[in-house]
Amino acid sequence: MIRKFTLVFALFHATCTLWLIAPGYGCNTAAAQTSVPYWTRIKQFLSISGANSPELRKSVSSIDRYNRIYDWVHRQDKHKYDSLSKHGVTNWDRYQNVITYRYSPEQDSLLAGSLRPKATVFGWHPYWMGSAFKEYKFNLLSCVSWFSYHINTQTGDPENPETLDKTSISELVTLAHAKSCRVLLTATCHGSEETKLFLSNTDAQAQFIRNICSFINELNMDGADISFEDVPDGQSGNMTVFLQNLSVELKKSRHFLTVGLPVYDINHVYELPQLSKSVDLFIITGYDYFSGQSRTFGPVAPLNAPEDGYSIKKSVDAYLQTGVARSKLLLGLPYYGALWTGKSGGGVQPDTILEFSDHLSFRVIMGRYGSKNASFDPVSCSKFHLVKPVPDSDYIEKCWFDDSFTLGEKLSWALNEELAGVGLWALGYDNGYPDMWQMIATRYGNDTTIVIQTPGQIKGALNISGSISELSPLIVVSGIFMAGFFLLGLVIALFDWRVREVFFRNKTLRLLYIIVGGSVLLITGSAVIVSRGFESDTTSQISLLGAGILVGALATTILFLNFEKNRSNLP
Repeated sequence: MIRKFTLVFALFHATCTLWLIAPGYGCNTAAAQTSVPYWTRIKQFLSISGANSPELRKSVSSIDRYNRIYDWVHRQDKHKYDSLSKHGVTNWDRYQNVITYRYSPEQDSLLAGSLRPKATVFGWHPYWMGSAFKEYKFNLLSCVSWFSYHINTQTGDPENPETLDKTSISELVTLAHAKSCRVLLTATCHGSEETKLFLSNTDAQAQFIRNICSFINELNMDGADISFEDVPDGQSGNMTVFLQNLSVELKKSRHFLTVGLPVYDINHVYELPQLSKSVDLFIITGYDYFSGQSRTFGPVAPLNAPEDGYSIKKSVDAYLQTGVARSKLLLGLPYYGALWTGKSGGGVQPDTILEFSDHLSFRVIMGRYGSKNASFDPVSCSKFHLVKPVPDSDYIEKCWFDDSFTLGEKLSWALNEELAGVGLWALGYDNGYPDMWQMIATRYGNDTTIVIQTPGQIKGALNISGSISELSPLIVVSGIFMAGFFLLGLVIALFDWRVREVFFRNKTLRLLYIIVGGSVLLITGSAVIVSRGFESDTTSQISLLGAGILVGALATTILFLNFEKNRSNLP
């Protein structure tokens, strides 16, 4: 009878598991929305199938929820420092407190090598970082681009000529060329109205092309980088013609052309197959997924995300679906973090929705929070600080950021996906800290002996974390079924006096039950506390957990003593 019941219950459990994982049924609403076959989802969970399987590509459509995500950080930073420039700030070294870092002999040795073949490292130098470029390790860079020539949409001339400091740019060119590093000039146009006006104005385009080619030739630069943001629908044809015309003029002097791509091209502005012949490299903005433009807080550059979220992997996969070659794609990554603020109910966990506050450079984050005590999110492969700056206040801060470890994992992921390399926003944001240069040297350096993880290792460890997040309803419900099956079987078995005799007669076994039960309580309680954000003011949680363990141990001891006393009278 018990064997038949066990078989029936096992079949019931398996049926429920398959029902939960099947698309369009059960509690797996994410699967229902994307209609991904459950066998494909199982293979994804086990990292059997890659990110390019056709079934998984369909899930990219869920980005429609994120139709206001743009690389807002460029616009915000530029607006901030342009305003300062117009108000008379000219000494950016003093304003930014640019310093010279003294490397140890071991660090100098590590950073003296070159990049490995087919590994491109692109970096932007914002004009507001002053002469921080003097500290750059140009031997570990393929391209550096001066940011930026901001286009006047009516004339094509620069709106900010004061930021195109020819003396500083010439010095940058000299230092970079000495290490065989290209120097480009980034041209920016931000906002739907501005980009539409410029792309509809052929005279302004022609003037801009003449201006930038002349500037590049005069300062012996190597090409141009185009960074347009929030380009509206209906401009794909104009964008293609503009970039092709620019490329024709640049190629006359064998100059380089790179183009920035948004997190997701929701308006289908960039016709990549047609542009691939004209553009040398496309740079995917692999950051600013959560900022002032997003609907909620989260990591700046999530490598993975729950299925209804968005991530670097989904951005890259969406662009690969257009047919563009992997060797044409760079993955942009951040040297900054995002600060979110709100209120708590006494601890450090927010009791209100956090609001975006500001972008903070890596050097500011290190100076403000330090490198220790940061929490690691394995799903997004990101780090964050959750703190109460004023102990007696209900004000809390949560800062998402990437350090040399999390960025290093993303660099390795890009290399193993056979992308051309990475782009870094922005060089100088790490001034005074050697971490990022060491990260580039150890991950992309030609002379390093450090082994970069294989695709299977990276996809395995990080995909499992992401898949656990995606399939958490299935895992929880399956665990409940298994626990219920086990407990029911144990209760049925205890009706046999021989089983009870084996389980409870031996004092060692009874002690083992107490230890195991207490350990389960400890682990469960610790997991709950950690998931809620363990901090020094959670003593009430710890006290409650300790009291629960003591009460449970006491109750168990009384039960066993009572059983020992009355065992002879039991049936």
